[in-house]
Amino acid sequence: MNARYCACLGVKSGDCAGFGMSAKLASTALARRGAQGRGGPPPSRRRAPTLWNSGFLRNLFWDGRAHSLVEQAQGPLFAADEMANSRERLERELNIFRGVTLGCSQCHTPPLFTNDELEVTGIPNAPGLPFDPGGGGVAATREFLGAFRTPTLRNIARTAPYMHAGQLSSLTDVVRSYNDRPGHAVPPGVHLKIDWRMALHRPVLSEQDVQDVVAFMLTLTDETIAPEVPAQVPSGLPRCPFQ
Repeated sequence: MNARYCACLGVKSGDCAGFGMSAKLASTALARRGAQGRGGPPPSRRRAPTLWNSGFLRNLFWDGRAHSLVEQAQGPLFAADEMANSRERLERELNIFRGVTLGCSQCHTPPLFTNDELEVTGIPNAPGLPFDPGGGGVAATREFLGAFRTPTLRNIARTAPYMHAGQLSSLTDVVRSYNDRPGHAVPPGVHLKIDWRMALHRPVLSEQDVQDVVAFMLTLTDETIAPEVPAQVPSGLPRCPFQ
């Protein structure tokens, strides 16, 4: 889990590893995201202290106002001249993701934010393409007709477009789509066995709810362990211009 939420909810820093990301990596990724979001580091009257051996210290920050790494992490998160977050907003983003209204976390479960199962959500097919049976093309049973694997949300902001055929171009479009009735665009004569969680809960998401879920998913971006892009490929051909 991102250190942003661990600190906000008072979770011990070691517990972040249970969500598949070390506190060190989460803090690094979050610090970079926060600096970029504000257009670069803001001016400060104090320089950043070293992180070497900080886990053994009892007094953190230059003025010693924090006495644990978790307490220290909350400083930059909520300081007006740094990342300027609010506890209320962070808790709202997390709660809408894991709450019963939308129920994202029932399928997108930590630490990989996927249950690695096939689900029938009734998402509309890609325009101009024939109906895709999904898992029903592998297992010839009604239960798997229109079923697709639940994707991981790790680095989801870097993997647009979304859904099994790229039907939706943005995360905002994805979240908004859950306001529609599951299976409303299924071709005539096709009968899907919609996942019971989708059939039971018909979310009515406000635009604020949509933006909160998107904001939470953006915190799952971490490029600190991304593979290095080589200067050239073994064949000598020019490499693709990855963004």
